[in-house]
Amino acid sequence: MRARLRGLLLCVGLPVLVIALAGTYDLWREGMLTPRPPAAQPKGSLIPIASCQLTVALIPLKPSDAVVAQLRKDGTSETTARELLSDTGMQALTENLSQLWPFSYEVRAPLTLPDAYYDAARRQYRIDLVLDWLAGQHDPRLFRSVGVLSGDVYAPEYNFLFGQAKIYGPCCVASTARMGGSMPLAHKTASQRWQDIVRHELGHTLGLPHTSERSVMHYSDTLNGLDDEASDLSKSEWQQLAQLYSIKWE
Repeated sequence: MRARLRGLLLCVGLPVLVIALAGTYDLWREGMLTPRPPAAQPKGSLIPIASCQLTVALIPLKPSDAVVAQLRKDGTSETTARELLSDTGMQALTENLSQLWPFSYEVRAPLTLPDAYYDAARRQYRIDLVLDWLAGQHDPRLFRSVGVLSGDVYAPEYNFLFGQAKIYGPCCVASTARMGGSMPLAHKTASQRWQDIVRHELGHTLGLPHTSERSVMHYSDTLNGLDDEASDLSKSEWQQLAQLYSIKWE
């Protein structure tokens, strides 16, 4: 009887545990679990730091020549994805980001992505591996790093993603691959969608989780959803940031 009971508990308990752990992994990857705030920015510091004194690097992530040969296309969506990462596109991105996050921005030299993170069968990069790799490249003198690429990305359990970050992580990654997708009655341009994605992912690195409020931190996984999202933060999110950091947002 006891053996039968133990077997029943194993049959029921193990799947529940696996599902719970898998769910926790996905929430972490999607920026929804909140560990303790970093000690680097203690609340109550005697001298608040001006946001303009903090530097955020924008780092283009380029595929190797071998992967470029596989990816080369001239379709409208692919052309738009590359244009958003041009010098003009990056300048527009820094100007847009500074309106919400008034840091100092630097566009750094490109880094070549390791081929190991590219899935040739899917024609996509695995973004969680790219994110971990970029974190290993992070310059500790920087406040945050933002890796940007035109290649399409995916993660376990997700056919594609627009971007990814860890709460309080040193960096985030965002892709322009799907920003140029055509859709009827679009409310935003490809550039506006892209800028909101980077705003969103950078917000995760500052400690903001997803929210049900109308905010740039609301989670969207479709272009229609992106078009309907706000581009700013909610009042409660600004209050949360004030509790987390001794930063003068200026």
